[in-house]
This record gives sequence, structure tokens and C-alpha cells, in this order.
Amino acid sequence: MKENKIVKLDMPKKYEYIEGESNPLYKDFHGRNKISYSQYTSFNEDYTGQYIANYILGYKEEGGIFAYFGSACGDYVNKDDQRVDEFLSMEDKLILDAIPTPKGSVFEYEIVIDLLPLFGVDVVVQGFSDRQHMSGKELEVCDFKTLNLAKKKSFYQSEKYQQLNVYSFGLEQQGYNIGDVYVIGLGRKGNTMDQSSKNVLRLSGDVERIDHPYSKDEALQTLESMANTAIEISRLNKLIKRLNK
Repeated sequence: MKENKIVKLDMPKKYEYIEGESNPLYKDFHGRNKISYSQYTSFNEDYTGQYIANYILGYKEEGGIFAYFGSACGDYVNKDDQRVDEFLSMEDKLILDAIPTPKGSVFEYEIVIDLLPLFGVDVVVQGFSDRQHMSGKELEVCDFKTLNLAKKKSFYQSEKYQQLNVYSFGLEQQGYNIGDVYVIGLGRKGNTMDQSSKNVLRLSGDVERIDHPYSKDEALQTLESMANTAIEISRLNKLIKRLNK
């Protein structure tokens, strides 16, 4: 990317500010080109075709059962707007109820990062922290993940996982001092939604905190990569629009 030159984009998704719902800090971003961390990872991890189908062509595709289960657990632990999915068992809910909620916790807090002043690319990054709270003068940032702890714990400790770094950078831009940053890993078992099966998808009861200390340098590297990915997505979006005329 050239310095001092604004890269104009045409992304398939735009930031939408909704009065009374969106973070008031981002009112002026309404209508701006938008990318999320999940869009960034799906586009770059061998799912480019699926990304085009879902985000550019508008073919809605439901996520897999593990994504569904993870969302159901995330909705349940959100004390600000708790939603109880009928698939969750009593045992699942008891496991989730046992997770301590620090005083003053805020759930699903919106974070938007403007990449224009950082890299000259006209796009914003939108995300939501699962849970955050003040601990003394520092902000603790937490992500909830349902996972196979034996197989996936190392991933969430590694440089490959940058979601919390990106969110922490955006929170730092708001003036917060970033403290502990971590994933709460919720062990899962089973592989089917069939509740009559012995292999029905459930929480195992294993809950582990996986620390991932904030690195501003890694966050900036990831954000620059997201800016470059947004350029690629925009080019594809423009091409597909021309072909569909």
C-alpha cells in the first residue's frame, strides 16, 4: 500500500449505526466499509469460495453444529441479555452458571477500529468482546470458546489466534489500560444434535482459563493484514458486480 494515498474500497458489508443499540462512539462510522475478524479468518483459511457465496452473493449458509452450540453457550453466559437455547441441557446450564462473573462485567461490548488513519485503507473493523470488566485500573478482556481442550488449547495460546489482540487494541484506543487477556475454554464432548444419541453434543464440565497476553505489535500486524484482505475482498466484490450486470 502506498503512503499518503487513500485506498477506496467497495466492501459487501457496511457499518450500520443503530441508535440505542450501537456504541455512541461510532456514530460517525455509519455507512463505512466494514470487515470483521471472523470474515478475515474465513476469507484467508481456505474458505474464500464460501465467503463469496455468503457475503458477496448473499447465499445464507447456516454454521455447523459446533458453531451453533458455541453461540448457544455464549448467549447463556451473557448476563446483560441472557438467552436460553432449548438445546442446552440442565447439566450444560449448571456448568455455565458455575463460571464466576466479576463485578461490573460488560458483555458483548462493541469495538470498532478505523483502519484509514492507520494504513490508508477506507475500512473499519467491527467486533464485540464477549466479556470485559475493570480490575483496579486495568481492563480485563475475555473470550468464551467451546472446544476440545486437548486439541485446541495450544491454538488459543499461539500467535495464530489474534482476535483478542485486535479487540484489546481497539479498547486501548478508547483509553483503557489493558490488563489480563484470556480465553475461557469450555470443554465439549459429542458430535451430534440428536438428543437421543450417546454422542449428543454437550459441555464436558472442564473449564480452563487460557491466557493470551496483549501484544500491540501483533495487533497492528494483524490489522494491517486485515486491511490488505479488505482490498482483496473489495476487488472481488467489484468484479462480481460487473459480471452480474
